[in-house]
Amino acid sequence: MAWTGIAPATLRRVRPRDLDLAHGRVYLRPRRKGKGTHGAWVTLLPRAVEAFRDFAAASLFGRTWSASSLGKTWRVGIARARAAAAQTGDHTWIEDIAKLPPNCHPYDLRHAFASEIYRETGDIGAVSELLQHASFETTKRYTRGAVSARVAAAIAKAGAAHATMPTIPPPVAPKAPTRLRLVRTGGS
Repeated sequence: MAWTGIAPATLRRVRPRDLDLAHGRVYLRPRRKGKGTHGAWVTLLPRAVEAFRDFAAASLFGRTWSASSLGKTWRVGIARARAAAAQTGDHTWIEDIAKLPPNCHPYDLRHAFASEIYRETGDIGAVSELLQHASFETTKRYTRGAVSARVAAAIAKAGAAHATMPTIPPPVAPKAPTRLRLVRTGGS
């Protein structure tokens, strides 16, 4: 789900004939939930192609699982990854696992995928098609926290312009006035 945004119910229905990994694509059957959309061939990210190769190697086609078993597998997987990271001393794993929100669930990967695709493209229609939503309102809920590509580009541009601006030295504080001392000499 992290690399495709595919819903668990749709992922369960993927069959070997639905994969064209040579061309990096998968056929997503029509969704039933919320009236869904028609089935379509979807181009995959390179990491998604790797994930589907692993999926096929593990013979997961046609296997059924429930949301609770998916959640349990998720929690067990995180616990095993933490243990392996501690054992190997691989700090990148430890850091990546620590970045997960405390109440993160597998379905959150679908939301994260949607937000990231929207942030990169700014195309809510494309995100809606990828997620097979029948309504833009549903897609908007998924991408609510994402900063649009246009806003992200504006922020990056402003940051780059600010980085090249000459720095103005801070004003020099005026020296405290010196006091003149009157020195008396002999006589009046």
